[in-house]
Amino acid sequence: GDVFVLSWALLDRRLPQLEQLNLRSIIADEAHFAKNPDAERSMALRLLCRRNRGLLLLTGTPIVNNTTELENLESLFDGRKPILIRRLLSDVAPDIPPKKRSYLYIRLPDEFESEYARAHDDFEGWLRSQSKSLTQEGYSEGEVQRKMASEALVKLGYLRRIVGRGKAKAAVDFIARAVRVGEPLVCFCEHRAVVKHLVKSLRKQRIRHVLIDGSTSTKNRQAAIDSFQQGIVPVIICTKAGKEGITLHAARHLLFIERYFTSADEDQAEDRIRRIGQKFA
Repeated sequence: GDVFVLSWALLDRRLPQLEQLNLRSIIADEAHFAKNPDAERSMALRLLCRRNRGLLLLTGTPIVNNTTELENLESLFDGRKPILIRRLLSDVAPDIPPKKRSYLYIRLPDEFESEYARAHDDFEGWLRSQSKSLTQEGYSEGEVQRKMASEALVKLGYLRRIVGRGKAKAAVDFIARAVRVGEPLVCFCEHRAVVKHLVKSLRKQRIRHVLIDGSTSTKNRQAAIDSFQQGIVPVIICTKAGKEGITLHAARHLLFIERYFTSADEDQAEDRIRRIGQKFA
């Protein structure tokens, strides 16, 4: 063949075969997947690029965390200064209406508020006790902060799951109202426990829905997208596995039941419904 297409997941595994193909050019879509120079797929792409081949990197998210990620992508050109072309959606599709973000404030049900309060109080006490004991063991302040950061993230994740589960009922009420007036909806969650709680609540109200998460096969993923886009089901639930590379512009609304840590991830998720062909604000 003249053109070889493969996924990022296969890049490092297929590297020996690719190096034998005498490739003239490489096109890397979703190039931000190579932003970490220590990742196996990034190293595989770097090895493919080293023979002064034509290289085109395409990404809607060149920087997720800091400018080093863009520098890592530029370094793939092996000292050659790449030409950067930036196109905004407003430039190529000015007719698409702008986004409008709304915040819906709710009170957690009593059972979740109590659970959160207990976890929060324990969390505060845990932080204080850990900090004190590590300092007494002779660790410097910087070492204490580094050690606690990883464990604190675990605790923080637990608190976020409680909040996410507590928001599920309000989310289902919002979804039900949208479905009743004929407006399809995309929902984004992060934690499996929250997804499970949401799905259970939707089933109770007999609201048809499909799910895309990390365990969804390629075939089932496309089937879920098609059934939503064709209006067969009015609700699609996605984890981060659905935040890029797909079009869901049958929806007029997108609901974050959980917020992500980086704005780039949220922008990517939001743009699943703000695509060429979207007619509604």
